[in-house]
Amino acid sequence: MLATDTNFTLAITNSGITVQFPKQHCTISDETLRELDTLYNNRSISGHPTGWDTLVEELRDIRRVIEAGITVHIEGEQPIQNWQQFYAWAHGRYYMLEDGANKWIGDDS
Repeated sequence: MLATDTNFTLAITNSGITVQFPKQHCTISDETLRELDTLYNNRSISGHPTGWDTLVEELRDIRRVIEAGITVHIEGEQPIQNWQQFYAWAHGRYYMLEDGANKWIGDDS
């Protein structure tokens, strides 16, 4: 299939093979950040967090994007290009997750 440009073109147009090229970067919108912040800040009447499990899952999705080699841009922040930068950003923004969400680090369902 890759021996010549002609073979490649024929394979792509006639074989049913689909080629997808990953994004090189993505942007986390202000609206998405507000939604994540709301999950972090929502509390029950007794003061216990109610949205942290959902927040952890959303943050994992962002981390997976970064681990796939895609740079994440967040307005007003330096681009995040690796998991260390991701955890520094996430810990700075959602610092109480380490103490209150059992699934925050180390559990990747």
